[in-house]
Amino acid sequence: MLQRFACIWLVAAVVQSVAATNPSTEQLTQRFYQMIISKIQHHYIAPVPESGKDAQEGIECTAQIELIASGEILSIEFLTCDSDALKQAALRAIKLASPLPVPDNPEVFDQLRQLSIVFKTR
Repeated sequence: MLQRFACIWLVAAVVQSVAATNPSTEQLTQRFYQMIISKIQHHYIAPVPESGKDAQEGIECTAQIELIASGEILSIEFLTCDSDALKQAALRAIKLASPLPVPDNPEVFDQLRQLSIVFKTR
């Protein structure tokens, strides 16, 4: 059995990097970030822990993705990961979500070019 949408997303890095720019750029960046997250969440199915390390609550993987202007994913790197099953579920969701929604505004896209996303089990 698989659990759907058992994950947490980090928005802080994107929001903080835009905070010094103009408010409309910040709002647009946040809007596109949420669109990206929603598209990845749509494809994310967290693995059900069976035993051992995967059975522990709070295991997580942090993925860093880099985008090109078309929304295609240039690279996916896992900075940390506590479980192979969770890593595979995260990787699958990210790949299936490609291409991701990106803005036409180059200033906003620059804020979204590289994103860190944390996937967690319940």
